[in-house]
Amino acid sequence: MARLVERPPKYLPEEWRHSNKLKYSSAEKERQTAERIRDETNRLVVETDQTTTRTQSDVDKKLDQRVTDVNYWKAELDRQHEESNSEIESLLKFKARLEQAIVDTEIPLKVASDCLVIREERVKIDNVHDDVEVQLLK
Repeated sequence: MARLVERPPKYLPEEWRHSNKLKYSSAEKERQTAERIRDETNRLVVETDQTTTRTQSDVDKKLDQRVTDVNYWKAELDRQHEESNSEIESLLKFKARLEQAIVDTEIPLKVASDCLVIREERVKIDNVHDDVEVQLLK
């Protein structure tokens, strides 16, 4: 046969108030906890934002200083490079002048040497050590 469904038990108004009071108390505690967590979260957000801003500012300053340093040293290297190139160019010109001077003195040296050899071939009284020979020996 069909079974009868039992009715839920009936509670007294005092039991109902007590249950509602417990539910209200529990809900209030959860609301306070949620509020405290929200406030703590907001405080942490502000603190993190301030720390991030301060750190970013420090990093920006350091990067700006580094860029300034790198630009200074790049300019210094460029200047040194230009000075070195200029000095090399001057030395190459001077080397060319010296090489030309050596070439230019070969003929007079050959002539002076030939003259000294010819003077050495002089005989007797003509073999004189005079001003001409002194000049040729220079």
